[in-house]
Amino acid sequence: MKRIYWILPILIIGMLVCLSPKRDNDWDPDNPDKASVVGKVEGPDGAIKDAQISLLLNEEMYDSVFTDGEGFYEITEIDPGIYTIHCKAVHFNPVEVCAESLPAGTDTTLDIYMGSMYFGFDEEIEGTQEPFGFSVLSGNWAVIQDAGQPGEHSTPMVYNGKDTVDTDFTVAVFDYKAYDFTLNANLKVVDIAGSEWTAGIIFRYVDDRNFYFLGIAPNSIFLHKRFMNIDHPMDSSVVTISTETWYNLKVQACGTNISVFLDDDSVFSVDDNSISGDSVGLWVSNYQTNTTASVNFDDVTLCR
Repeated sequence: MKRIYWILPILIIGMLVCLSPKRDNDWDPDNPDKASVVGKVEGPDGAIKDAQISLLLNEEMYDSVFTDGEGFYEITEIDPGIYTIHCKAVHFNPVEVCAESLPAGTDTTLDIYMGSMYFGFDEEIEGTQEPFGFSVLSGNWAVIQDAGQPGEHSTPMVYNGKDTVDTDFTVAVFDYKAYDFTLNANLKVVDIAGSEWTAGIIFRYVDDRNFYFLGIAPNSIFLHKRFMNIDHPMDSSVVTISTETWYNLKVQACGTNISVFLDDDSVFSVDDNSISGDSVGLWVSNYQTNTTASVNFDDVTLCR
């Protein structure tokens, strides 16, 4: 009988220990020793303020903060676990860091680089001539509505360039410098254009006498360079371009290599580095009298 008296308390204590286990596992979300993550968000031009950093656990939002004026962020008191970290900022394509381990008691430093800028124009006011990130060099530019074909571009706003035979090029350039880059742009030639128009991307621009230009025309895609005010054809490919149809034009420039894509298909590649400017932009040109070339641009992405 005495043996039962001292065995019973031991059993009770053991049961209590089992019911209240020690929370010292590094991955136990109830571990009182929490984790933290700090870092800085930067782009090609330096710190990015007001970027939103979100922690997702099992695809659900756990916590979210914004970077300060110098691009720094800090999230503390994080339950141990494996998180997805999502970073987004206005005019940048979002960045996602998958499977970031944050065990108990750790202080993790995670700096994030956002190198891909995005311009969809949908937050701009209709009629704006120079939306965020753009400066007009020549011709007529304005943000307008184009809500048609929503599966082909973001709606409703686009950036429209118009050119008449009176001007050489209608040009709007980015406010951001880029010598080596990748640029994507959706573009559509409006039906009011005549039959002698070209439109596309201008890059490594020095001045109106020296630059490269990649364009589409009614029956071709081509790459030219203007060097010392003389135009030099570099390469081209026969393709039928229709009005009122969206196309995706892409150019990759890296060192001496320039690669051209249309609707994600590689078209041609050339090597040349005779022009060393670092401005990039959009352009429209018209060569037919009594007509106006009108081109809508949308979903422009610049990766540096």
